[in-house]
Amino acid sequence: MLKSSDQDFNDLGEIWSRLNHDDQDMVLMWRAVLTQAVRDLGSSDPDIAYDSVIWFGTPDYETVCELALVNGDALHQTVKDVLGMQSQLYRQKLSKDIADQLRSQAMTLADRMTGFEHDSEEDHSQT
Repeated sequence: MLKSSDQDFNDLGEIWSRLNHDDQDMVLMWRAVLTQAVRDLGSSDPDIAYDSVIWFGTPDYETVCELALVNGDALHQTVKDVLGMQSQLYRQKLSKDIADQLRSQAMTLADRMTGFEHDSEEDHSQT
């Protein structure tokens, strides 16, 4: 969904491996902020959705992306694409999918921190 390549994620893994534990925790926290902002895009509450739309592309957004080790330009473009969708239901689904991808990447990074690997959610749904 995000327009970043596997190489971008591999580069992130290299950066991640150089961070100390406290810095890794901070990255995960800022990724949680981004994940919530993306989820808010699909909110059925117009005030929440509007506030989220306005936030993307601001200097605060750019700072959070830097702190979260996220390509802010790629995420912002994906957000613009989602906002261009006509159907509210489709926007809600796409914003959930993007947020889930951010969460999944954060879990992968957290796993590198602990040396533990989570089963994917798909694996759990098949049992």
